[in-house]
Amino acid sequence: MNVAVLSGMLARDPELRELPSGEEVLTMDLVIRDEDRKTCSVPLAWINAPARAHKWSKGTEIVVQGRVVRRFFRANGATVSRTEVVVDHAVVNTQRVRVKGLLNQVATGLGQAAA
Repeated sequence: MNVAVLSGMLARDPELRELPSGEEVLTMDLVIRDEDRKTCSVPLAWINAPARAHKWSKGTEIVVQGRVVRRFFRANGATVSRTEVVVDHAVVNTQRVRVKGLLNQVATGLGQAAA
């Protein structure tokens, strides 16, 4: 099972771009600060993100549920890779009810997968 749940702060404003397929992808960088570990930055990609996410900005604290994906592509004549989290759901961290609902949804999905 490939499930990632992250909580952090946006390091930059989200960027929206259109894919050749016509779908839109919202890209973001999430900074995760943990007292026991070094700060890390995780790239996020959200396909066809809801309009509310387009309004987020640098510094917004969010909770994300998604899956880790490694993509391979050609750049400057070489094959390169990028590991990112493809977002399935995300909510602003200050919206406690929505965060709790998201975490309950993840826990339920994990419980069903273990059965």
